[in-house]
Amino acid sequence: MPPNVKEQTELMKISNDDITPFFDAVVIKVNDTSCYVKKTDLFQAFRRFYLGDSKNVTPSDFTAGMLDKGLKLSVLKGYQIFRNVKLNEEKLKQIEEEELKKTNPDLCFRE
Repeated sequence: MPPNVKEQTELMKISNDDITPFFDAVVIKVNDTSCYVKKTDLFQAFRRFYLGDSKNVTPSDFTAGMLDKGLKLSVLKGYQIFRNVKLNEEKLKQIEEEELKKTNPDLCFRE
C-alpha cells in the first residue's frame, strides 16, 4: 500500500473513532483479575454512552476496538469477558441524566 494511502487511512480511523471517547470515559482498567465485564454488557454500556446510538459500530467492530485498546478477551462460564476492567457506572448515569434534562427541561431534577 502506498504511504499516502496508508496515512490517509490512519487519519480517517482517528477522526471516525467512536470507541476512544467511550473507552476513556467509562472503562476503568484495574490490576485485579477477578474484575471483569461481559463483552455484551460492555457493548450495551457503549450504546448507553451514545444514548442508544451504536454509531454504526457492530459488536464485532466493538470487540476489535476493545482488543486494540489492550483489553484481553477470555471465556468464563460460557460468557466472553474482558478481564481487569470495570465500568464507570456513575459516568454513564451522568450522561443519561444530562440528556434527559436536555430533552425534558420541564422535569424537576435533584442537584
